[in-house]
Amino acid sequence: HSGFAILIGLNNAQATLLLDGQTRKVSLATLSQLWRGEFGTMWRSPAGYRNKITPGEKGPAVDWLAQQLARLHEQPSALTGQRYDKAMQQQVIALQVNQGLQPDGVVGATTFMALNHLVGLREPSLATDAFPSAPSR
Repeated sequence: HSGFAILIGLNNAQATLLLDGQTRKVSLATLSQLWRGEFGTMWRSPAGYRNKITPGEKGPAVDWLAQQLARLHEQPSALTGQRYDKAMQQQVIALQVNQGLQPDGVVGATTFMALNHLVGLREPSLATDAFPSAPSR
């Protein structure tokens, strides 16, 4: 039997899953036996983001990238109409190296997620003890 579950909580001993509309707690040993390694993640993409950003591109996603890089480096906000140029690419490569990502200068989902985290944008995250059990009587 195969299906999809949403991992909504995780601690040292167990995982909390949302499966068929119900929460279920399973041990990490059970989870490791059932899970084959496939996963998806939720994140907030910038307006206009459709695919990886490569040198020479411009548009709303590049403007957002420039603004967040300026925010990260505590510089004045970047103007709109930015082009993903060599200088911006070098900033991205430095960020990728710093975050343990492939330093290719291409801005994809993983780089955006790392940048979101660094500038403090809230992303969906796991609870350390989702849906705690009711107190015993």
